[in-house]
Amino acid sequence: MLVSVRSGFLILMTVALPCPLLAQTVPVDVPSAPAPAESADASGDIVVTALRRQSTVQTTPIAISALGEGQLAKLGATTIADIIRQVPGLQLTESDSGRTRVSIFTYLTAAHGYNSGGFNQQLGGPSADGRFPSSYDPEKLWSYEAGVKLDLLDRRAVINLSGFYQKYTDIQASVNVLVGNVSTRQVQSAASAHKAGFEGEFVLRPVRDLTVRGNVSYLTQGYDSIRPNAVTLTLDTPVNSAPKYTYSAAVAYDLHVGGGLVTPSVDVRGIGKKPACQSGADYVCRLPAYALVGFRLDYSPDADGRWRIGVYGTNVLDKVTQQARTGYFGGFGIDRYTPGRPQEFGVESSLRF
Repeated sequence: MLVSVRSGFLILMTVALPCPLLAQTVPVDVPSAPAPAESADASGDIVVTALRRQSTVQTTPIAISALGEGQLAKLGATTIADIIRQVPGLQLTESDSGRTRVSIFTYLTAAHGYNSGGFNQQLGGPSADGRFPSSYDPEKLWSYEAGVKLDLLDRRAVINLSGFYQKYTDIQASVNVLVGNVSTRQVQSAASAHKAGFEGEFVLRPVRDLTVRGNVSYLTQGYDSIRPNAVTLTLDTPVNSAPKYTYSAAVAYDLHVGGGLVTPSVDVRGIGKKPACQSGADYVCRLPAYALVGFRLDYSPDADGRWRIGVYGTNVLDKVTQQARTGYFGGFGIDRYTPGRPQEFGVESSLRF
């Protein structure tokens, strides 16, 4: 983050790097003397030298907000706090000493990985590619993620948002392949696929003793292409058994009673439908979506909460959920599932040392 005043402009820059940026909180004061990082040339363009070479605002690969003297007067900006509020992606907090601070909570990552190739060494007829032993290629992955973390209103609102995209090529899978018109199982470079999604979470404290929490995630995935010899895969086959969405929310309120603290809370947690009944590389059934409701009532005799006793309930509506399922294939097997935990109530106590 760079702040400077030059030639009637106040310039603020946020550099975007292709690696994680750690959240930092640093004091920022309006400089009393011009900084040498930027200047205005004779044509009126702002010349940026923060990257160790001269360039203009239009050709510099960083986010720059340049506010002229007329814009500052029109906005009525008289303090650094007034000015920074005009810059997207920056957040202001006030320290105990009254100094204005600027916090940046953003990140961007790109990662590449691979799983080495290999050979199928089983004996038998000629392989699908006409060679023996048959081989499969390295599996490769490119993964991208970006996010922002916001700490607002003196920590009365904390919001984290992130999104990702993953691209797989030459996925190694144990599939049925045709070897001399005979179906046999081999490890093969079977397909390419993608995954994309986002996740958000928040903690809100609109008043002193009320806390509202929640998070939500969403996932989309699918095969993009399938090699002809991978006869058990289709473009509709799930890439894995992850649900398309999950969510949770909780509300808690602190009641101050006789020097102690009573905290009632209620929560809900939900999961979307999940692929199940894996048969080879495919999933032939789905686990149903569900949402579970729970509650807690905690009591602590002192404000620091070192000792606490509470009662709780989980799955209070006693919903039947399926955590896993084997399925029923082609007239064979037993279709059975593993149930989730039933309705439960309990008492617990804790002591922090």
